[in-house]
Order: sequence, then structure tokens, then C-alpha cells
Amino acid sequence: MTSPVGNFRDLTRALEAGSALPDHVVVWLHDGCARFYAGEVSSLDIALGIRGQGINLPVNQYAWQTRDMELAAAYQHIEGRSERARLQELRRQIRAFGSRTWPRVRAYSEPPDRLTPLQVHLFRAFQVGQHIPESVSRLRDVVRSNRPYS
Repeated sequence: MTSPVGNFRDLTRALEAGSALPDHVVVWLHDGCARFYAGEVSSLDIALGIRGQGINLPVNQYAWQTRDMELAAAYQHIEGRSERARLQELRRQIRAFGSRTWPRVRAYSEPPDRLTPLQVHLFRAFQVGQHIPESVSRLRDVVRSNRPYS
């Protein structure tokens, strides 16, 4: 199941490309419009689930999703005997990147060629401008909720 912000992103991409809307977006948009039209909610953005009490702006939700996907991708480049060892190494890599590399490359719009594949993912995660989690437990949550598709 796609999140409301994911549906909104898919809607925007389809409109920008001039392509047909994906079926899941059509259903989501129809259901939200129907709820708004029936007076169940006071605004369309609330009906679509992209705004409301306790719901962050779509731009922030998208930034968090992007950050988490990049952190999970960085994790895939780390070898280790256990998940915990790999997560500890990811934490070490994040801290090292944040203190040594990011200050030198933060002005770049694209990652420089000299970065390793893992650092490219960290660059993109840092680039969204959201807090980067460093605790092993939070990184575990991020990695587990962003498993690569096989």
C-alpha cells in the first residue's frame, strides 16, 4: 500500500510527464474527492491524507522517505557478519561522513566522482536537509522499513 505522500508524488510525476495516472492514484484521488464532496472533511488535502492534525507537509514526508531510502541503500554497501555489526558500521560511516566529508561537499548539487557508492547514498541522504539518525535502533528501523525489492 502506498502512502498518501507517495500517491501525491506519483500524481505529480504523471501530470508532469503527461502520462496516464496509475490505477492506485486514481482510486486514492477519487476516494479523497468523494469524501470531500460528501462533506466528511473540511478540505481536500485532509481528505487525501496529505495534511491534517499530526500529518506533516508532503515536502517533509518526501524528504524523510528519500533520506531513509538512501540510508537503507548505503546499508546495502556494508558487509558484516550480523545486522547489528552492519548497523554499527553504518553509524560510524554516517558520523565520519557528517564530520569530515559533508562540510567539503555540501555545496555540490550532485555527488562528486571521488565519493564511494556508500558515500554517494550518504550524500543524497544529507542533501535532503533532514536530521540523520545515528542510533543503532533508529537505523535498524529505517533499514527494516526500506528493504530493497527483489
